[in-house]
Amino acid sequence: MRDVYQQMASKVGSAEAVELAAQLTAWHDAMVKHRRQLVNTGGDPDRHEPDDDECPHTQAPLLWTRARAVFGDDAETLGFLRDAATAQAPAS
Repeated sequence: MRDVYQQMASKVGSAEAVELAAQLTAWHDAMVKHRRQLVNTGGDPDRHEPDDDECPHTQAPLLWTRARAVFGDDAETLGFLRDAATAQAPAS
């Protein structure tokens, strides 16, 4: 079965959607790996402060914004991305 990002890209059918799906797949893999590393070192992946600009936590808000623009309402089903993005949102 193809992953959910590829399914959404196929539904939208644009080159932008296909490119975003590839970026989201890579981000997802990096985020899972990063979270596992945090857990293995005694950190809390849900309360993590991004280490640097390369940290997948840092990338989540921009990717979430793009996903909503490209995938529309279907983006709401991307809970892992949404939760990672909103956890990094600045306090208001």
